[in-house]
Amino acid sequence: MDWKEHAERLRSRLEGERDELRRKARRATKEVRDELDGMEGKWKSFVARLSEVELSEVSEDVRGTAEGLADELRAGYARVRDRLLDTSGGAAESASEPEPGEHAYTMGYGEEFLQLLRRRNADTHAADLLPRLRSGMRVLDFGCGQGTISVGLAKAVEPGELYGIDVEAPQVEAAAAAAKAGGHENTTFQVGDVTDLPFEDGWFDVVHCNAVLMHVPDTDAALAEIERVLKPGGIVSVRELTTASSFMEPDFGNLHGAWLAYAALLTANGGHPQMGKEIAGILHRAGFADVEANGSFELFHTEADRAFFHGFLTQWFFGEDVVAAATKHGIVAAEQFEAWGRSLGAWKEHPGAVAAFAWGGAIGRKK
Repeated sequence: MDWKEHAERLRSRLEGERDELRRKARRATKEVRDELDGMEGKWKSFVARLSEVELSEVSEDVRGTAEGLADELRAGYARVRDRLLDTSGGAAESASEPEPGEHAYTMGYGEEFLQLLRRRNADTHAADLLPRLRSGMRVLDFGCGQGTISVGLAKAVEPGELYGIDVEAPQVEAAAAAAKAGGHENTTFQVGDVTDLPFEDGWFDVVHCNAVLMHVPDTDAALAEIERVLKPGGIVSVRELTTASSFMEPDFGNLHGAWLAYAALLTANGGHPQMGKEIAGILHRAGFADVEANGSFELFHTEADRAFFHGFLTQWFFGEDVVAAATKHGIVAAEQFEAWGRSLGAWKEHPGAVAAFAWGGAIGRKK
């Protein structure tokens, strides 16, 4: 590996750690936040040194300075991480409500959920937006995940640009790899937060998301950032879940109760379980013009679909992390998950069984 490649990987790792700590520090003491803010000068100096790797010849002085700053950042971030652990105490076990500005991603990032994401693409999950895209547009896909929808949007606007952001560095890396494998050279992926977008005002023609705002506690802050980075007349396209309209039939053993439990867990994590049916009104109240609502069902009805959906729920919803979170928040007892698991097995074997995620969306324009 040459030094330039090493430098890029070094920056990516440190940037991911920096962004993660900045998110976690929102609920920390002022002293911890101040310490992290105080390291921003070193971060900017580090980035400035790495920008010099674009030169054909990288001096030993530049390398040494960059490596030294990287070591200082690692040590500083380690101190902040230790202080976050020290100051968190036992609050996590007793908390039933999320702190302002912080939330848990209810879906997690297990392999079973990633398999679900890989089934989705622009044709299936951005069908209402695709006809509005034009060659040469600049698009932001926030909460891009593994980029399965992003690459379709990128193809639609070639030779325009697609920028994808996600709060999780591993998701960003996976999206970049998928784009590279597909030959989508007009894509850029980076770690970022929709409530604090790292882009200039009026930069994008289109801003898109799928199943993201439902997990963001401060919807107003997110929409304000979306409005800021859009050009006048730019398009915003949002698609979110409506848990109340999602279903499994036949409803063996009150499987509908599992949807209610998921909605309650999402709410406990600061999310919005019915945002799909609410998003058109939300965009209108946020000041966007020409808002049009849309909706669809993501169906699972073939034998292969039922097997996949059964495996997905068994590994994710009935997995240790979700069961522990639901019981911690007092939403449902672990025994109920066991009963639902048995009902899910009966559902899988029924030849007429069907399940569906209910999606609601809206498309608007910046005035």
